[in-house]
Amino acid sequence: AQLCFDNRVAQCPGFDLELFGRLVDSDSGCPATNDALRQGLAALQVAGDVSQERADLVVSLFEALDVDSDGLLSMQELRPFATLTGFQGSDEEWERECALLCQHASRPRLGLDIGSFGELLADRSEAGFFCTEDQIQEIGR
Repeated sequence: AQLCFDNRVAQCPGFDLELFGRLVDSDSGCPATNDALRQGLAALQVAGDVSQERADLVVSLFEALDVDSDGLLSMQELRPFATLTGFQGSDEEWERECALLCQHASRPRLGLDIGSFGELLADRSEAGFFCTEDQIQEIGR
């Protein structure tokens, strides 16, 4: 209730994904431990109306890829995921592809945050990397 009051957000419906991301990134916001992020993200259900199971799988995969634990997936951290999902291009091609993937992220030059990554995995268009729950689980192993 205090977080909602401090951020001028009604307790119901509460924080949306954008405001939650700003809160987590803020030095004056709340501590952003992996467990706290997992709970908050699962509650928001990554990329819209998805199952709790999918949200949990996306968070687990994100955490596995986020080698430096900075809450963003860099071009280097995303490369193994891209390779496992079929990308076969050169380093230069990956740099261009990654720039396209990250262009809609909140911090495109730094990489994908969890929300952007979840959206990418839910995107069935040519711009996305749609993955089923089974695929996300397999990639995360």
